[in-house]
Amino acid sequence: MDIFKEKHELLEARQAAIEAAILDLENGAVKDVSAAARAYKLSEETVWEQVIDLGLHLRWSAQNNEKLQREREQKDAKKKKILPELMEETERLPLTATSKCGEHVENK
Repeated sequence: MDIFKEKHELLEARQAAIEAAILDLENGAVKDVSAAARAYKLSEETVWEQVIDLGLHLRWSAQNNEKLQREREQKDAKKKKILPELMEETERLPLTATSKCGEHVENK
């Protein structure tokens, strides 16, 4: 009977470690599945199985896609703001050309 109790306690401890690893991943306490697995002495496969069962990888992917989209939008907004300023500066610059002799000629 002690063997069954001991095995049950080991299974409970393993499940608690898996849950703790998942919580650490969700809170950002660890950077990735590998780190979570190492922290709780679990295999990466075990942690990944739980991540997939819970659908966390889909949520992370969606969050990452949203973050990338926001970054793209910010870059586009900066470009739209900077481009007219650059055009104005370019228009103010005098046009120069080089003659056949190699002398710079200003075009007014």
